[in-house]
Amino acid sequence: MSSVSVTGARRAGVERRGGVLLLVPPGSELHCWLRRGHVTAAIVRPAGTVLRAGA
Repeated sequence: MSSVSVTGARRAGVERRGGVLLLVPPGSELHCWLRRGHVTAAIVRPAGTVLRAGA
């Protein structure tokens, strides 16, 4: 998931690996969660645990 816009190439790379890119809208619960962690994106496993987060 990402709180910033992503290039088409980046989106294609995520999808090529079987991932789903979720752009979170400003002010949403997920956006606030990312901001609290001081990150702009996170990789979340299907079980809901965070694999990696960063800028």
